[in-house]
Amino acid sequence: MNSGEGAPYAATERVETVIIGAGQAGLAIGYHLTKGGRPFVILEANERIGASWRNRWSSLRLFTQTRYSGLPGMPFPAPRWSYPTKDEVADYCRHMRRASPCRCGPGSGWTGWRGRRTTGC
Repeated sequence: MNSGEGAPYAATERVETVIIGAGQAGLAIGYHLTKGGRPFVILEANERIGASWRNRWSSLRLFTQTRYSGLPGMPFPAPRWSYPTKDEVADYCRHMRRASPCRCGPGSGWTGWRGRRTTGC
C-alpha cells in the first residue's frame, strides 16, 4: 500500500522507552525495564548483536576480569579471574539479548523516530 506518491506509508508504533544500541549498557537498561514491567524496544544498527565486538582486533580482551564484567541478571559465563575475548563478549551480549525486545540492522523496519519530551533535562 502506498500514498499515491510512490512512498510507502510509515507504520507508527508507540513505545514508552526506546534504547539506542544493544551494547552492554543498552542490554542492562533493558533488563531493569523488564524487571520493572515497563514497555521498551532496543534499536541496534548492526545486523547481529555483538557485531561491533566481533569487528575488532583479534587480540582484543576486556581489561577487567569476568567477575566485574557481568550484566545485571546474568554473570559472565567464564572463570571469574579470566579476561574475556572480544568474541566471548559478543556471544555473551547475544545470549543476554534473548530476554529483550530488540530490532537489529537496516532490515529491521525502523528508520527513525519522532518523540516528545515529557520529563528530564
